Amino acid sequence: MIILFHIRSVILVSSERSASSHDAQVAKEFLILKNLLANQSDLELGPTSTTKVTLLIKKMKGKKSSGIDQVSNEMIKMLPPTYIECLVECFNSWLKECRYPSFWKTAKVITLNKLKAGVPRCEHTRPISLLATHSKIFEKVLLERVRLWAEGNRLVPREQSGFRNKCLLQTRVLSIFQEVKNNLDANAPTLAIYVDYEKAYDRVWHIGLLVKLYRMGIPISLLKIIESWLEDRTAYVCFGQRTSQLFDVQLGLPQGSSLSLFLFIVFHSDLIACLGAHSGHLFADDLSVLIRAPLQKAFGPLVRYLEIEGTKVCERIAKYSETWKQPINVGKTVAQVFYSQVKKPKVDIFMQGQRLETVSSFKYLGFTWTSKLSLKPTVNRCLDNIHKSLSKLKWLRAGRTLSKEVLRRCFFAYTFPHFAWIFPFFPFLPCTQQDLLRSKFRVAIRLIHRAPFVSAANLLAFTHEVSLDLYVKRYIVKRLKNIHLTDLGSSLFLEDVFF
Repeated sequence: MIILFHIRSVILVSSERSASSHDAQVAKEFLILKNLLANQSDLELGPTSTTKVTLLIKKMKGKKSSGIDQVSNEMIKMLPPTYIECLVECFNSWLKECRYPSFWKTAKVITLNKLKAGVPRCEHTRPISLLATHSKIFEKVLLERVRLWAEGNRLVPREQSGFRNKCLLQTRVLSIFQEVKNNLDANAPTLAIYVDYEKAYDRVWHIGLLVKLYRMGIPISLLKIIESWLEDRTAYVCFGQRTSQLFDVQLGLPQGSSLSLFLFIVFHSDLIACLGAHSGHLFADDLSVLIRAPLQKAFGPLVRYLEIEGTKVCERIAKYSETWKQPINVGKTVAQVFYSQVKKPKVDIFMQGQRLETVSSFKYLGFTWTSKLSLKPTVNRCLDNIHKSLSKLKWLRAGRTLSKEVLRRCFFAYTFPHFAWIFPFFPFLPCTQQDLLRSKFRVAIRLIHRAPFVSAANLLAFTHEVSLDLYVKRYIVKRLKNIHLTDLGSSLFLEDVFF
């Protein structure tokens, strides 16, 4: 019962807000907006079609896990066309009324143990919300409308690559790498600040979200159904055989909803403006700020500049977060200095009166960033993952009669993605690290084809496989061919990376 109470208190938590002038203004605008939406009885959204809903269902992952309605994605995909037609009729009825059905507003919260062993305490559990699977289809219909409005009006900054169509994680990683590399080539230290938000999606301010969407010019009919989607939400917690009472959820966006993710990035689309002339990189709620020191001969003034500007930016971000009730976990927000000088710079960066921890390496967006911009830790982690995956492949082969085709499929399904993860950086790697990856690839080929004694020079010809370098080349050529279709094509560092 202690864990049930803890999770319930986390969901219900809403710290006492100071009656600031901004809060009062937002509350006033919300009352006006509430009356406007209540008096607009003729609002309606255009209908969807069976073709669109069928396409959305086909794009869903075929998961066997069920939602709160005991229906899985796999079951949805097996439904006959007549059922989908009935579903579309319901969707169109709710779109016409700009209403989200109340029976889909209840979430079942289960807990996962973060610990690998032992009995977890409250802070060692991760709550997961289960929604009705049918509701996720309707949310995708709404998401298409919201995305068309936001992207059509270019409201989301190009620095944001999370949860957007044709936007890539690689764009953020390559942009950060090339920007820092350019600065180091000019012998200019660069300060990076990695901002950590405290339960980002669970702490979204409903009133603030609706008011900001209205200020941004969202169609009233779309805003009305979003309000209906947010209000009167409830949840209950299940832990083992125990179940809590139903309680109201008045803070945060529904977990597991595709609409929640996109509304979050629209809500904070103006966050990048807090950085001023400094560059920022966003992937969903992951924010990194890069501050470049001016070109000077003396090293001391460079460090002092980074300290002053870093603290200023941190205070502006903190003020924005306080204004829109999106708390920052200052204890997990860290600073890092990239430098090419022999002497390691020491900086003191402050946020909300607390000194940020300064690190020499930090894992961000799946890559380990070091102060000297070395990719060795990232490559070593990839090699470790490849080694573990190959060990499982060896275990699978041992004592079993498996064909070469089965082993090859298992390799490309479970091991090869670890190689592909490093492909964007493969041309930047030193020859020694490239050779290590090639060696691991040859180990895998020998394992698949049961050719342990074939030399490296004859291995590819003997097995009729292609080299790792060719896979890298195919990846880069494919990216370059479709680069104009992704946000990588609009990156400021495109020519530095590829040309």
